[in-house]
Amino acid sequence: MLHTQLPGAVPALDAGTDWHTALLGALCGRTADYRPLRHTGSGVVAGALVSSARAAAAAIAGGAAVVSPLSPDLVVMDLDGCAVPAVLDELDAAAVEHGARLAYRALSGSLDSEHRAYVVPWSSWSAFRRAAAAAVELHRPPGAVRWTLDDRTADDPDTRRGHGLRLPLSPALKQGGGLVVPVGDDGTAVSLETATRRVWSARL
Repeated sequence: MLHTQLPGAVPALDAGTDWHTALLGALCGRTADYRPLRHTGSGVVAGALVSSARAAAAAIAGGAAVVSPLSPDLVVMDLDGCAVPAVLDELDAAAVEHGARLAYRALSGSLDSEHRAYVVPWSSWSAFRRAAAAAVELHRPPGAVRWTLDDRTADDPDTRRGHGLRLPLSPALKQGGGLVVPVGDDGTAVSLETATRRVWSARL
């Protein structure tokens, strides 16, 4: 049995669907707080919270980066500098061992960095998270500073305080970074429709 805190029934998705809004809703659930952020000359400035995926997508279209906790049925990982083949192979093996399904994958805009979200059976919830953290530590190069796995699952206290994930197509909040781009299993960019359908399919 999968984690039971699902974000509602699969919505009707057709040719007229706004796929950016649909993807944000699939990732964050029916009720979410989205925080627009903008990088200025004096640092990152936070805007007012918005509560709809449509408003969040509009903020991103207007140039803001938007962060939000993802839906609580997803195990969420921010791989910073450690999304290298050895680590990703370990994560794939851990997913198979614990029955986890990769629901979302995105390049986060800097070297060897990506976001991942998994649907995991409740019985394996904690074990999978421990295995993922161990995979990153196993391959840590000596002295590596930017080599971290931040667990951004919604039950994490920091995530609940608003330190969520930068959402798809959001621009960078640090110099030299890029957009958050959803990708497939081969690491190449996929459409927002493909990314959305993958999130929902992983829950079935």
